[in-house]
Amino acid sequence: MINTGLGLAGTAWIGAAFGVAHMGSVLLDRHLTRRHEAGTEEPTAVSALEHAPAAS
Repeated sequence: MINTGLGLAGTAWIGAAFGVAHMGSVLLDRHLTRRHEAGTEEPTAVSALEHAPAAS
């Protein structure tokens, strides 16, 4: 990076670009995880018992 003509300041710009790219990937992962969790809720043991028919 230093030899491309940007000098030492170029390394800071590359580091900032990697940081922004990383933050974007983290936010995308967070969004997709929440979306997946919202669509695949499984009943817990307590809620399954609450909705089970009464035994006679």
